[in-house]
Amino acid sequence: MKRFAILLLCSSAFGQLQDEPQFDFSVVNKLREREQKVMEQIVHSHEKQYNKFEQAALKVQVADILSSPVYQGHIQQGSYLINLATNEQELLSEDIYVKVHSLSDAAGFHYLQNEKGIATHKALATDIANIAQVTKMYEEPLYYRPVTKSENISLTDKELRLFTEFNLHLGLTRPLFTRDLTNDQSEHVGRAIRYEAQTYGKFNLPYSVGASLMFENANGSLGGQGDSYSTRVLSFGPLIKFAPFALFEQPIVSTVGFRSSIFAQLIESRAQETLNYNLAQTSLFLGAQREF
Repeated sequence: MKRFAILLLCSSAFGQLQDEPQFDFSVVNKLREREQKVMEQIVHSHEKQYNKFEQAALKVQVADILSSPVYQGHIQQGSYLINLATNEQELLSEDIYVKVHSLSDAAGFHYLQNEKGIATHKALATDIANIAQVTKMYEEPLYYRPVTKSENISLTDKELRLFTEFNLHLGLTRPLFTRDLTNDQSEHVGRAIRYEAQTYGKFNLPYSVGASLMFENANGSLGGQGDSYSTRVLSFGPLIKFAPFALFEQPIVSTVGFRSSIFAQLIESRAQETLNYNLAQTSLFLGAQREF
């Protein structure tokens, strides 16, 4: 019997909370009489849809809206208004100017006042143009006379922006002319290392113009046991570096250039003798690099 009494007590307390929702109606109490009537009409139009909790929440929401500041607005012909008392849509047959409460409801509607200052309809914010903001576009521009500065233009560019970068190339090499020169038809591949310095300037062009200085050293084996060769080449020439382009969503910089050797030497080392060749080398090169 004691357990049954406790259940009844909890049930009756819960029912009391359901019947008497607790809300802070201080904002509602501050409304004027005419605004109170508007609020009651809106809540009354939703009585069948909302329970007591939702009606009490709607009162607080409407009270906040009706106490928010008002601004002048314009609504174009063809827009729809919703009557707050009947909750029915009304199509505008002409443009109207209204006073609009700045605070919107949960659905994004702003409440509109009639000529007596009573909120009777609501409209979507996208259909209302704030006249105060629109009229700002018609304000006269400010006229002023800019200060003229005399500039001394130099005939020489004293601030030419030059950029220098150093590149290290590692790879494998086996030129055909090396095979012919050393009379070697083996499939040995030489190891090459190149040290390069590139200098270029930033101009008002879609590319940069500069120069490249490269020293190349390559070593490889010849067909005979213990036989080898080595090359040393120092070359110089112009280059053009283009603006980055996207390749697989990566910025790639392309380079094209021309180099001619300042000196080029090949040394053929065999068991019986060592031969030195002085060469002349000219090359056209294309390059692509990923910038970080």
